[in-house]
Order: sequence, then structure tokens, then C-alpha cells
Amino acid sequence: MEQEKRIRSDNYTQHLTQLKNFQLTLYSVPLSSCQTNPHFTHLKSWIMLHIGTGSYQLLAKIHPELFHQEMSVISAIRDENRNAIIPDRFIIIENRRYFLSIKGCGAYEDMFEGGQLTQQSLRNTCRDPNLLPKIKELTNTTGFFMAENWMGESPYGAQGELNANDELEFSTLANPLHINGAYLCPVIAIIRIPEPIETLARKFFWYRTYKKPFYQVIRLVPSKIRLYFESTEVLKHPEQLMDVLGIDTGEELREFELNFIRSGIALLSLFTRSAIIQENTIKGLIYQDVWLDKDAILALDGTIHFADIEGLMYSTVQLADYPNFQEKEWQKLAFEFLFALNNLDKTRRQLENLSLDYTSQRLELANLVQESLETDPIADTTVHDRNLYIKIQWKSLPPIEIPFLEQFH
Repeated sequence: MEQEKRIRSDNYTQHLTQLKNFQLTLYSVPLSSCQTNPHFTHLKSWIMLHIGTGSYQLLAKIHPELFHQEMSVISAIRDENRNAIIPDRFIIIENRRYFLSIKGCGAYEDMFEGGQLTQQSLRNTCRDPNLLPKIKELTNTTGFFMAENWMGESPYGAQGELNANDELEFSTLANPLHINGAYLCPVIAIIRIPEPIETLARKFFWYRTYKKPFYQVIRLVPSKIRLYFESTEVLKHPEQLMDVLGIDTGEELREFELNFIRSGIALLSLFTRSAIIQENTIKGLIYQDVWLDKDAILALDGTIHFADIEGLMYSTVQLADYPNFQEKEWQKLAFEFLFALNNLDKTRRQLENLSLDYTSQRLELANLVQESLETDPIADTTVHDRNLYIKIQWKSLPPIEIPFLEQFH
């Protein structure tokens, strides 16, 4: 089994290598510009500023003193609009491969026109006429740092100050990948983008600018597979991912599904798993304008990792309000999890030539949910009157029972 998993990881790494479509220039920054996650100090050699091709080409023309002829470059895969995954750099933790991922290495798309960022896009947004002749000389304009204010949170193509610091803070709560079973894509470090690079970026915007310092986030991701959106590889149609995942049998998909269920339930109960209990108040992490459909990444074994950690925030409630509050947090993302689970379970049953009758599917799914939580320290299952409930209990908090599958037999 371990050898099969290793082969699967090797094949997926090779698959990612074939997808490389972008180059990043590596730029050394002083330690004073970096904040690091103490769980990953052994990866300090990976902590460098990664500059997209567009910004690098213009910077090299405007500030040649910043660069020398033998600047290191590394091949990557574009991910979303401002991120990149580097398949050649990975680390093995808990028998999974985690790839280096850069959040904020320059934008790829025109914010208002759509499509790829072009020379015309840069000319339209350039507020310094002296730069226009240099822009005409660029051979590649993608991966460009800009100052346009994105949702009040970040500069276009980079990461904002508060978001970056939140991502790092919440990552340090993990040990080192999960918070009591709720998996994250952990941040290794955050980098304050150097002043000359930020100053040039501030000369490019459409309407309004982000006023605070620019940052880049260095993190780990287990793949480029998301649930529905923001990737060319999604779980929306599980049967299309079987080759990519290296899954051939119903038994392998069953193991994948068990991990999917266990990790999904853990993320739905994140508030409890991150809870700090202080007399009659409970402080924990909640989801703010983020969703599983686009903001979570799947490992090859089915474990869901929450990726956009800046979308988390602390919230404090009174102990008496805790049960209702946790159930409300659960319901925020439950549909997206159940929709994906339903598709995944249906695909497994088709692979095993089992009946797709809902009655038999529900009964077996209830058994899978119970099996998946056998080793979970916080979530368990209980059955009342043909209804399956998820029972959540942590430390001195009152137990909560949330309906998961009603009248399943």
C-alpha cells in the first residue's frame, strides 16, 4: 500500500512538471523583511521573493542595479490569478507531498477587461509617462505587481499586509498541518516586498490604490485540485480525475472518500477545534466570505485542506450561545461539502458496480461516515430514530449533535 501511494505521488509530481507554464525570478531579501512560521524553519532556503515575468522584465530595465546577469529562475504553474505552484520543490509530511506555492507573484489577468494582462493593459494603467517606452520593450507582461485595490484587502497581484499576517498567525496554530484534525495549507513565511519593487508597482492602477505595504506569501499545497472552481483540476466530476489521482479501484476510491469525509467534517467544526475556552466565553476561528468550493485544495489521499487562510477570523461567543453558533458555522459550508461527497460517493459506487439506488447508497454512506470518525478526537456519530447525527465534543464544551443523514434506513 505504501509503495502504491509513493508511485501515485511520483506520477502526480510528473504530471505537475508537465504543466509548468511560467517562470519566476528569485530575489533574495533580508531577514528583516521576512516573518517565518516556527514549524518550518528548516525550509528557510525556500524563503525568497518570487517575481513574475512581467514585473521582472520592467524592473530590470528601470532598476538594473537590483539584479545581476545570473539571476536564478524557477519554472512554475500558474494558479488562480496571482499564485504559482512549483512542482520541483516539495516536502513529505504525514506521507503526503506538499509543494511550494507562492501567493502574490504578480497578476496574470486584466482586472477590468478580462483575459490575459497585456502591454495595452499596462499602458492603460501606467501613471508615469516615462515608463511607456519601456513597456513597449516587454516580451512578456504576465505576472505583474500592481497597486489597484482588490476588495480593500490587497494590491492586485500581491498580498495585503493584514491578510498576510493573518495567514501566518493562523498557520502557526496548526501542528504543523492541521488544527486538531482541520487541515490547512500552511504558510512557511511572509515577505515584505522591497521598496523599489513596490514603488514601481504603485505606478500601475485603474481606479484606486492599496495604501498599505505589499506582501508575498510562501506556503505549501498538496496539489492543484479544488472542489469546483479556480483550477483546471476540480472534483466537480470525480470520474475525470481518476487518472490524475492514480485511482483505479473501488477500494482505493473508498479510502479516498473516508479521508474526504473525515477532513470535511473537521473543517465544518473548525470553530470548536480551534476553541480557546476562557470561563464563560469561547474564542475560535470562523469562516468569513470564503467557501469550500473554491478555497479548499485536495490532497491525493482525499484529505481536504483549507487554502485561503486569510478568510478566517477569530470570533468570541458566550458559552450559552456556543451550540447554536457552532451549528451556524457548520451550515455555512455544509452544502458544498455534501454536494462534493454525493458526487464522489456516486462515482465510487459506479466503479464498484453497486446499485445507485438512494436507499442503499444512504445506508452505506452512513456506515462510511461512522467509520471515518472512529479515530477523530472531537467528532463522533450517534443514531436516533433512523437519523445519523455528528456529535461534536471538545474539552469542557457542551456536546452538540448536528443532523447529517436523516432517515437513512
